[in-house]
Formats: sequence, C-alpha cells, structure tokens
Amino acid sequence: MKRLHTATLCLVLLSGSVARAEPAKLNLLLLTGQNNHAWQQTTPALKQLLESSGRFKVDVTEHPEACTAESLAPYDVLLSNWNAWGDDVAVKEWPEATRSAMLDFVRNGKGLAIIHAGSSSFYGWKEYHQMVGAAWDLGRTGHGSPHQFYVWVTDPGHPITHGMKLFLTRDELWHRTGVQPGVTALATAFSAPETGGSGQQEPLVLANDFGKGRCFNLVLGHDARAMASAGFRSLLCRGTEWAATGEVTIPVGDLSLSDEELDFVLSQLRTYRPADRHEVLLALEYHLGCVANTDRAAAAAQRLLAFVADTQAALDGRQFALRQLSLVGSAGSVQALAALLTDKDLGLYARFALERIQGDEASAAMRAALQAASGMQRVGLLNALGARRDEQAVSLLAGLTNDADISTATAALAALGRVGTAEALQALSASEAAMPAVLRPAHTRALLRCAEGLLAKKQAGTAKPVYAKLLIAAQPDCMRAAAFVGLAACENAKRGEFVTGAMNGDDKVLRGAAVRVLRDSDDGSLLRSAAERLESLPPEVQAPVIALLQARGEAASLPVVAKAAASGAAAVRRAALIALSTLGDASSVAVLAEAAGSADPTERNLATEALSCLPGETTETAIVAALGKSAPAAQRQLIRALGSRSARAAVPALLALAESKAEAEVRAEALDAVGQLGDATVCERLLPMLAGATDGDRGPLEQALVALCSRTGTTKPVAAALPGAADPCKISLIAVLGSVGGADALEAVRAAAKAPAGEVRSAAIKALSGWADAGPLDDLLTVATETKDATLKVLALRGVARLVPLAGGRSPEVLLRFVTTAMGATDRPDEKKALLSALGSLPSLPAMNSAQEYQKDPVLADEAALAALQIADRIFRQHLTETEALARQQQDSPTPALRERAVALLLKISKADNLAFGATATSPDGIDKDGAASGDQAAIDDDPATYWDEADGQKLYVLRVQLQQPAKVSVIRILGYQQHSYAPKDFEVVCDDKVVKKVEGAQYQDNLLTVALPETECTIVELRITGYYGQSPAIRELGIFSRVPGAKRG
Repeated sequence: MKRLHTATLCLVLLSGSVARAEPAKLNLLLLTGQNNHAWQQTTPALKQLLESSGRFKVDVTEHPEACTAESLAPYDVLLSNWNAWGDDVAVKEWPEATRSAMLDFVRNGKGLAIIHAGSSSFYGWKEYHQMVGAAWDLGRTGHGSPHQFYVWVTDPGHPITHGMKLFLTRDELWHRTGVQPGVTALATAFSAPETGGSGQQEPLVLANDFGKGRCFNLVLGHDARAMASAGFRSLLCRGTEWAATGEVTIPVGDLSLSDEELDFVLSQLRTYRPADRHEVLLALEYHLGCVANTDRAAAAAQRLLAFVADTQAALDGRQFALRQLSLVGSAGSVQALAALLTDKDLGLYARFALERIQGDEASAAMRAALQAASGMQRVGLLNALGARRDEQAVSLLAGLTNDADISTATAALAALGRVGTAEALQALSASEAAMPAVLRPAHTRALLRCAEGLLAKKQAGTAKPVYAKLLIAAQPDCMRAAAFVGLAACENAKRGEFVTGAMNGDDKVLRGAAVRVLRDSDDGSLLRSAAERLESLPPEVQAPVIALLQARGEAASLPVVAKAAASGAAAVRRAALIALSTLGDASSVAVLAEAAGSADPTERNLATEALSCLPGETTETAIVAALGKSAPAAQRQLIRALGSRSARAAVPALLALAESKAEAEVRAEALDAVGQLGDATVCERLLPMLAGATDGDRGPLEQALVALCSRTGTTKPVAAALPGAADPCKISLIAVLGSVGGADALEAVRAAAKAPAGEVRSAAIKALSGWADAGPLDDLLTVATETKDATLKVLALRGVARLVPLAGGRSPEVLLRFVTTAMGATDRPDEKKALLSALGSLPSLPAMNSAQEYQKDPVLADEAALAALQIADRIFRQHLTETEALARQQQDSPTPALRERAVALLLKISKADNLAFGATATSPDGIDKDGAASGDQAAIDDDPATYWDEADGQKLYVLRVQLQQPAKVSVIRILGYQQHSYAPKDFEVVCDDKVVKKVEGAQYQDNLLTVALPETECTIVELRITGYYGQSPAIRELGIFSRVPGAKRG
C-alpha cells in the first residue's frame, strides 16, 4: 500500500510549484545466465525492482564471459546474479580480457553489486574475491532451510543503511560467510541453531571500496519470493546506487510489517518469555512506530487488542502488546482498555496505554475507574490523570488530598499540582489548614508545580502570591530557589531590581537563584545590568556572571572582565581569564601577560590559552611587544602562545630573543617556536649560533634545526655547512641530518663517516645506524667488515641489523648475504643475536635454512630458532613440507616462546578445526560489558571486527566457553584487541573447573597468542584473567583446538 506521510505531505505543499531536477538514470548491466539458483525467475524480478525505483536503466546479459572493456564502458554499475558454482557448469572461468575488464571497471571508479550467491565463483582469483568482499567459503559456509528472520542494521551511519533499523524477511540465511578483511558489515541476522544455523549474528549486507570504485554485496535474495521483501527491495536499490555513485538518493521506503509478517511476529509474541531473544519486541515496536498516525493505526490497534484478549498467550507478550497500544490506540480502544484497569496482571499496562491516548474518552475512563480503585492501582490512576492535566478531575483529586492512605493523598496532591489551574490551586489552598505534617512537603511541591502551570498559562497574577509564600525562610532551600525564579518571571517591571537585590544580598540561596534567572533569561539587559555592578557583587556571584558574559558574547563588557582578572578572589580571576579568550582583543594582552607569569599554574595555563585564542588583527604585535617587558616566567608562556597562534611574523623577534642574554629556558622556548614557525632562510641565522653555542644551548638549537628542515623539506643549508664546521659543531650538524634524513643529508653524513677516526666519524656512523630508511646499509656493512675500531664495528653491525628489515626494495637473497657477511664480521653474541632478529624478517627458504644453521651454536640457538619460525610463518604456503618439519622440530623446544610459536604455525598449516565454532560464551563474573564491545559471544563469533570486553580495572575477569560436546583440548589461541593493549596478560586456563595452565606476562606476536595445554578432555573451557595490558582484557577471537594433527602433547 502506498502512503504519503504527514511530513512528506508538508514538504510537498511547501515546495509549491518549484520543480526539482530528477537525477539522470544510471546505466546498469545485469550479469546472469548461469547460477545454481533459479536465475530464470530472479533475473526478471531484479530488473523490475531496479527499474521501478526510477533510478536505473537496466540491460541484461546472459553471457558475462563475453564482456570486454569496450562493452562495459557505457555502464555505471554491474549487478551479478551469475556464478560458476558446481562441476557441470558451462562456464567455469572467464577469459583474461573479461577478468581485467571487470577489475578495471570497478577499480577506476564504477560499481559492482552482488546478489546472494552471485559472488560464489573463481576461487583461485584472489583479486576478484577482494573486490566482491564476501562469498561462500568452501568447507565452512552453510545454511538451513529458508525461513523468516529479522535483519538488523549494524551501521546506521552508512549511506546505504542510513534511516533503516530492522525488517523481517523470509530467505535463506547463510552462516560463516567468507568475508574479506576490511569489508564493512552493514546489517546482520541471528542464525538460530534450531533452523540449522550457527548460533551467531551473521553478516548479510556488506560494502567495501576497491580502488576508486565500490562493491555492494547483498547475501539475501535466495529466490523471487525472498526478493519481494520490502527490506530486500530497499537494500537492493540503495546499495546498487551507492555502488554506482558513492551516494544514495533513493528513499528507504515503508519497512513496516505486512499482514503476513505481523501474523508471524504475533505468533512469536504468543510464546514470548523474558529470557528469549528480544527481536520480536523490537520488530513489533518498530512496526507500530511506522504505522502510528496513519490510516493503518486503527487496524493495528484492533490486532493488539485481540492478542491481549487471548488468555492462552504468554502474559509477558500480552503486557508488551498493551504497552504498544500507547502508539496506535485511539478512542476506539478505550472501552477494551478500561475493562482491564483492575486486572492484577494487565491493569498497569492498560493504564500505561490509556494515559497516552488523546481525547477525553481515555480521561473519563480513568476517572470512572478511580472511584472504585484502591491501593497502588488508585495511585497509578492519580498519576495518570495528573500527567494528562485533566481539569475535569479536580473535584475527585481534591477529595483524596486528605485520604488516610498517605500514598493516595501524596499522589492526589501531585496530580493537582500538575493540573495547574486556578481551580486546582483553590483545592490545594482549601486543604492546607487540615494538612497533616507528613503531607506538608508534598503539598508544598504541589503548590510550586501549580504556580508553574499558572505562569505557563499567562496567569502571573494568580501565581505570584504562591511564589511569594514559598519564598519564606522556613521552606527548603531548593523550594525557595525555585520560588525565586518563578517570582522573578512574574516581576515584569521590577525584574532587574529584584534580581540585583538578591545578588547583593546575604542569602546564598537567593544569590544562586538570581544567577539562574540571568542564565535562563532572554532579556540581555538583566545581564548587562549585572555586569555594570560586577565589582560590587560577592565573588561567588561574580564568577558565574563573567561566565555568562562570555557565553553570550557580551563584548561591551570587556573592560569589566579585564579588571576582574586582577580580582582578589581566585575563582573570579580564573573566570575572567577564560572569558578573555573570546571577549578580549589586543588591549587584553597586558593583563594576560601579567597572569602568564603567575605562580599559580592553573592561572598561568589559562592565561596562555587565552593568549593563544585571543582575536584581533594586532594581537600578535601586542604579544611580541609584551615579550620585552615581561619577566622570564611570563616570557615562556608568551612564546608558547605565539607558537600556538602560528605567528610567523614573530620569528624575527623570537630569533633576537634566542640570540640575547635572556635566561636559558627562555632562549630554549624561543628556539622551539622558531622551529615551529620559521622557513628555510632561518637556518642561515641558526647555523652561526650553533657554531658559537655552549653545550647547554646545542640541544635546543639542534631541535630547532630538525623541526625547520623536517617542515621545509630540505637539509641543504645544514649539509652545506657541515664540511667547514668545527668538530663540536659538526657533531651537532650530523645529529640534525640523521634525525631529518633524505638524500642530501645521507650524502653529507656518508662523507663525514669517512673522516679520520674520532668523535666526528663516530657521530656519523651512529647517525647512519639510526637512519629512517635502508639507504646507508652498504656503508654500514663496509664499516662493519673493514674497521678495526671495536666501538665503530658495534655501531655499524647494530645499524645493519636495524636497517635490513627496512630494505623492502631489495630481494631476500641479497639481504641474506648482508646478514651472513655481517655475522662473519663479529664474534660478539649480542650483535649476532641482533642480526638473527633481522634475518627473521626475510621471507625466503634460504633465509630459513640459514637461521637453522645458526641453531648449532648453543649461545645463539633460541634466537636462531625464533628467526627460522618467523620466516616460516611468512612462507609456509609456498613451502609446506619444509616449514612443517621446522615447526614439528620446535614444538618440543624447552623454550616456551618457541614451543608456542611452533604450535601456532602448525595450527595454520593443518587448518585445525576450531572447537569454539558453535559453542556458547558467557561471562559469569557479573561485570558489565565495556565500550563498543559486542557481548560474550563476540569472543567466538569468527569475526575479528567484534570483540568481548568488560568494564575497566577489575581484579578478576572470567570468560567461559561451553563446547557443543566433550572434546580433547590441547591448544588455545587469543586474538587481543590490539598488540599489547587491551588484551589478557596473566590468566589461568580452566577445563571443567580444573586449572590446566597458568600464563604470566603473555607475549603476543602480531596481536596473537598461542598457548599449548596438556591434552584435556572437557566440555567447558574458562579463562580466569587477573592481569591485562591496558585497562581491560579485550578478546577479538578465542580459538580452542584439539591436538594439532601429527603434533605431540604439550
């Protein structure tokens, strides 16, 4: 059914005759003709859905293998309803020209959309699977029979799903789909075990970028019936438009439930229990929110009333349905709801619905019920009538204000207060004389509420005496403050005098209330009047008044605020300093400079922050002028403010200060600012300063030069100065060049490294060893193999070890020669171990074999074994036999780190089954989940994008996994949140309440920790975590494995 909602209608009416240009249609090519699904039925359905959106012109090809770059060129987006699944298909592979054409089509900025199994092809084509983002994963993915389930939007901020929340569909639900790294899941559904599912949330809508283009993957759409779902239609059109353009203009459309879908939801609600999944509740609530205030609301209300009348339905479901009647109920629902008001199980929920149904019918029903009600039912009805501000209930309410039941009398008083009419006030006043002491606070609150209601109705004259009465000292402070605010609102002509008098008075409660009046008033004259009298006000009033002046941008109050910065009260001074940051100008610099030299660190920082933000074209000139007049402590803050302001015009003054005889800390601060603000020409001023600098000044000068050269992108002035400089200056210049790097710097430092033995040569080799890239690798190897100087040799060898992993442009074979040559140049174990660490970065079989050779040296055995395993971890797919042999050799190592690394590698090689799949995760520690954590099951959902985490800083965290059946467990693997940040560190592994392993100081490799266990048969595996990296022990994935095939027991 097509409907025009009220908001849409208003927009149409307001737009008048102004025509809006419709976007041009997008050209779409639908790929079909072969699929293990009924493509003959789904292809026309897809074409019709896309074209009916008005956004697409659709062409169809049943031979996508014949596509070329030329034939694809006219299209904006491709949609795949084609796959090569099965052994007997006509087309198993595409020609290379077609493959390249499709990749280039998307990579160069166009789009690809995938429907259901439209990506389940080409399992040897890596780029295709990176592009499509998700596909059936051979050996892992599965599904049950088509059934109804709820689809939840998990990324409402994405253009495709923006404005969507959830919908119900009948479709085939895949589980454990193979999703590529970096692909965003926009919507998921729970794959229930009873329907043949995984027991996990499974991704159904995915989006990813590929080059300049985009891919949208919709796993829904098993058949034409599934494609008739409103949610599928919306996602298909919006996702395909996004793939084509990166934007979405197609509206979400109506995702409310059809009659058939509502039947399904109500059938689930009929057996609902609080321990069940809450999807049914949220789906019904969302549907009713969609149909509320439309012509479908009455029918929805009748369905709910009929459901509530079914006494065989679950009580929790009937109670929920009654609450939802507040969304769609009307006068026609009142009689049925009124009949339930006295029901002990349903009365509360019936009243909840009635309270929100507009019209006197609902109020009359509750008034009638009130007369026969008692206890908490009567209190609830009183509250509801008060919430509805039912003026016709005043006489009933008045009769209950002195009821013997205190709860009833309190509720009646509160309801009269909320009604807020002259009649209600009269009833409250009439009951006051006989009011017992226990009810007087409730009576006072009701009077205040009633006065507020009268004031809102423009009856200030009636409200004023009530406020005046409540202002007396005998009333609680909160009541007096509220009464003052109300009375000020009644005092139109004398409001300013009234408020000012309170601010100057001795009554602290009224002073605070007066400030609240200033804050809430739209009358700017009140605040300006207070500003004029600021100095005469008490300090506790001055500070909030200054804050209000700043918030309102009262620039005219600047002289008053500037004077307040010298107040004797710290709170006033600080408020003024904060306000000057936005109200001040160049004239405020002197005041702020004085405060910048304060002994109080808070005021000093506030002044500096204000100087950094101070507006005005001449402000920076004023700050520079203040530099020469200020004490050293203030000078440092003024310099920092200039740096924060990026005040490049201040550089000459800063240079002069750096060259002066100012205090060393001031000179250092000036040099730091020069490094932030200067240009390349400033180097010419700093280099002579470096030549004559003392040891204490060299550090700041070097840092300034590093900052300048890094920011300007050149080291030429520094490199040019190096040859002619004195030795102490040369050492500083070499340090600068080493920190900045680059070709010019490298050439200059290389030359310095050839100097005769001495401090200059040592400094040059040290700089080369710490270089940011592998440029000096050859130089360092030459020094390492030729020098007789032991210190230089150590520096060079450590440099080789550091730079080899950075030499990505050289082949592993070349770098292996570097390492072996360097190893032969030293007998020192420390350098050899460093070189073995570098060897571990070379992904080649010869490098792994070389590392194994070094294992023969007992001093180097562990480091060599670790290097070999690191290499094996990167090359095992190409060299399975050799790497598996190495891993099996090391799985019995006496060194735990080597043993666990070997087991981790064997897990990868053997592709061992993860026992956690299909298991149930819980946290019996009673700690709430933390941050964006996804709950307990996220730890074992095979999705690294989700994670388990709980509130920070606890002494014990427990994660328990119950396996589907007893199994022999010998290995666990933990993927932390990130490397040594928010991950378990110290923990016990417990199998069926027996501690089988204690881990202390866990060391992760690439955020992965593998722990070998004594083989233990169990049903429950538990981590009891007492130490962690970061603030809590987050886990992205916990893997649980039986004995690795062929492995020995841990």
